[in-house]
Amino acid sequence: MGTVGETAVHNPIILMKTSLDSLQPGDVAQVTAIDTQNVSRLNKLSALGLVPGSLIRLQQRRPAFVVRVGETQLSLDDAVAREIIVQPLAER
Repeated sequence: MGTVGETAVHNPIILMKTSLDSLQPGDVAQVTAIDTQNVSRLNKLSALGLVPGSLIRLQQRRPAFVVRVGETQLSLDDAVAREIIVQPLAER
């Protein structure tokens, strides 16, 4: 047992937020934001289920980014992939 006033030190795995285009095939991440000024694009992605809080899995990077959101598979170009901000999730 530790002494009074001692605190336990935890070393959690911290994964940085990044854009979807930095993921590798098979990576799973949670969408945290969509950084775009294009309202039409934002509405289209939202209608397809790609919203902050959703979980995605990157299927492939080339010739286009292909992600799975639930039961939906989406193909995205490089510019759109750079606008999707994600928090990678560690596989357990």
